[in-house]
Amino acid sequence: MVDIGRASALLFESGDMDERLSIVCYTTDAGGLVIERTSDGDLTQWSFEESPHVVKTCLDVSSARALVEYYHLDEVDQVPAMLRLEFVGFESDTQIRALLKRHAISYTIQEAPIAR
Repeated sequence: MVDIGRASALLFESGDMDERLSIVCYTTDAGGLVIERTSDGDLTQWSFEESPHVVKTCLDVSSARALVEYYHLDEVDQVPAMLRLEFVGFESDTQIRALLKRHAISYTIQEAPIAR
C-alpha cells in the first residue's frame, strides 16, 4: 500500500496507446517525500521484464525538511506543489535528483531489480 500523505502533485503523465508514464510527488504520513515514476507498456516490459515498473525517490523527514528550507516554505506539504512549479516533464524525477545532489540532500531509490 502506498503511504500517500496529505499533499501530492502530478509532475508528468503520458497516455499513448503503447506506453504510459506518470511521475507523481507526494508527502508521506511520516513527514517524508516520495517522487514516484511508473511506466507501463510493451517497451517497459522489454526493458525491465516487468510492467508496470516503478522507481521511487524517497526522502526521509530530515531530507524533506531540507527542501522546505531550500524553497523557504513553511511545511513539507507545500513541497509537491513547489516541485510542480519548477519540474514538469518526462525527466522531472531525474531533474529533482540532480537538485538533491547539488545541495547534498540525501535520498534513497526503491526499484525492483531486473530478474534475468
